[in-house]
Amino acid sequence: MWQENYLNMEPPKTFDSKIKGRKEWVSSDISKINDAIEYLTSTDPANINKGMESVGNILPFLLIGGFSQTEVITYLKAKLEAAKSVMADLGKKEEEEETMISRESGKTEKAKEMTTQEEVEESKNE
Repeated sequence: MWQENYLNMEPPKTFDSKIKGRKEWVSSDISKINDAIEYLTSTDPANINKGMESVGNILPFLLIGGFSQTEVITYLKAKLEAAKSVMADLGKKEEEEETMISRESGKTEKAKEMTTQEEVEESKNE
């Protein structure tokens, strides 16, 4: 479910009305989720409270549902794994696109070289 959301939903707008790219959005969520998990697994009650506050921003329904701290952490870890998977997929897509672009530019250069060689041969024949 979360993977589909990351891949298909529009990235949310920021407060300054600039739209983040998909990669920045997912990366930001990974950071927020890691922080929340770190706070929630702390032994300090103040940190646990900070963690629950951040959960309200990440997955607000968890605060309404009466879930235990362990269940909240499990949900966060599932969302974190989905985000990491999407980041890996986005990285692969970028890499493939760069490879395709470099191949296309390589073909163009080869075509230019062939034309130049033909021109040189023609000028020799004249």
